[in-house]
Amino acid sequence: MHTWAQLPKNVAICDIEACNLGRSITHLNVFQIAIANANGQWIIPPTIINHEITKRELFEANAGTLVNNLVFSKFYGDADETEARGNGKRTATRKELGQELESYITNEGPIVEWFEWSSYNIDWLGVYAGLVSVGFEHLLPLMPTTERRPLLWFRRIRAALKLENLGLSLGNLFAILYAEDDELLAQAHYAGPDVEMLIKVIKYLFANLEGSQIPGKIENYFHVIDIDLSEINGLNDDRAEEAQRDPTRKRESRLVR
Repeated sequence: MHTWAQLPKNVAICDIEACNLGRSITHLNVFQIAIANANGQWIIPPTIINHEITKRELFEANAGTLVNNLVFSKFYGDADETEARGNGKRTATRKELGQELESYITNEGPIVEWFEWSSYNIDWLGVYAGLVSVGFEHLLPLMPTTERRPLLWFRRIRAALKLENLGLSLGNLFAILYAEDDELLAQAHYAGPDVEMLIKVIKYLFANLEGSQIPGKIENYFHVIDIDLSEINGLNDDRAEEAQRDPTRKRESRLVR
């Protein structure tokens, strides 16, 4: 919380869209990236990665991990012989992304904290894989330890409140805490909106731990609980919730007053 408040420009909140959410993720598995600081300013705006190979080559490189073709076509269209530049508003090569991150750090200082919605730092690993392929991996902070992973914080809270059936996909939790912001929720599954949702979820938690409320948001759902984030190490790190980021799926449960 101290770093978030005192050094917001040196805090990174990241999301990637990828077809491999395992620890074997490679640079070719990552399709889109977005990184913001704790003020909500973009460090790297939502960007589809230009892999500098053909779309067919990229599709074939991901054939073993693609759940369906929609994941690929959403960012690159048909798997043909044209270059896999991406079909979004903003595309960049991995080298260009590394240079952009380097420029930000030159102006604002190094990234000292990294947050994502993952049990196993999949987003960090995906970004690292891309940067190491072009020689910019030194720009990243160390991989976050377990006490620096927001998903694990909320698992701890869920256990303390005995809400075993509460689904902790980012979309589900955001829909509970920010029920009025259905416009942002509807844009989920893209890196930019997912980063914006994660920032708001983290801010909500920090505000409640400080005993305040976020103006204009729903009433405080969390009771005051004695929680030590340094004790999270023993939590069960399964991947089920992390992989289920679909905000349109039926919610498993809701918090109640």
